[in-house]
Amino acid sequence: MTVLSASEPSRDCPLCPRLHDFIAEWRQREPSWFNAPVPTFLPPGGEDTVRLLIVGLAPGLRG
Repeated sequence: MTVLSASEPSRDCPLCPRLHDFIAEWRQREPSWFNAPVPTFLPPGGEDTVRLLIVGLAPGLRG
């Protein structure tokens, strides 16, 4: 298993140009929306208590 860093993605991460352009466009259209990667969260017991991992690749458009 690969262990990933626990750091949050940058709000303006350019690693995926298509996603970056999509988010930039929606920031112009709807500046009051979230329009950024959804923050990581863990249960109160920390990462050792996680029993199910859900990976979503959709942008956090409306938060």
